[in-house]
Amino acid sequence: MKIPFNARELEDALKALKDKKSPGPDKITNEMLKHMGPKAKSKLIGLYNNSWKEGIVPKKWREAVMVPIYKKGKER
Repeated sequence: MKIPFNARELEDALKALKDKKSPGPDKITNEMLKHMGPKAKSKLIGLYNNSWKEGIVPKKWREAVMVPIYKKGKER
């Protein structure tokens, strides 16, 4: 893929995010991302395009918080 990500693709991705989901280690919620201003969105697209171009995904972007939710009456 040689074409950089664009604002339309970012807008589509942001619209697809579900509300009231837990944030990752960065504490950024989907609602925060959805309400970013144009400057922040431009910076985010720049980060994505640079990462894609260089072929490097920052380690922090690969981290996640996983919390098991045990069902009542089931073996843990």
